[in-house]
Amino acid sequence: MLLKNSNRTILLIGFLALLPALAAIGSAAQVATPRVPLAGKTVCESPAKVTVTVFLKRSRAVIPHAFVLLRAHGDRPFQLELETDSNGRATASVPCGYLDVFATALNFAPSAIRTEIEQDGQFVAISLDADPMIQY
Repeated sequence: MLLKNSNRTILLIGFLALLPALAAIGSAAQVATPRVPLAGKTVCESPAKVTVTVFLKRSRAVIPHAFVLLRAHGDRPFQLELETDSNGRATASVPCGYLDVFATALNFAPSAIRTEIEQDGQFVAISLDADPMIQY
C-alpha cells in the first residue's frame, strides 16, 4: 500500500514539474502561429476599416440616417456612434476582433449582431424590421 501511494506521489510530482514546460510550449505555439489571410485578403491589422449597411428586412431597401453603435471588447474597450448616409452606410475604423453592431431608426425596431472583424475593408449588414409598437 505504501508503494502505491509513493508511486502516485512520484507521478504527481513529475507531472507538476512538467507543467511550466507544457505552458511554455503552449505559449510559444500561440506566438509562432501567424494568422493566415483568406484568399486574396490581407491579415487584419488594427484599426481596420468596416462599412455597416442598414437595410429593411422585407424589401432590402437601405435605411438612411439610422443610428449605429459599434462596440468592441478586448484589451482596449471601444465604442463609437455613427449615422448612416443617404445610401444606408456608415464607415469607421475599428479594432480587429469581435464587434457588436447595434442599429435602430425612427419607426424601426432595434437590432443587434456580433461579428468578427478579420480583415480590413470588411462589410457588415444589419437588418431592421418595422416597429411592432407603431400602429399603421
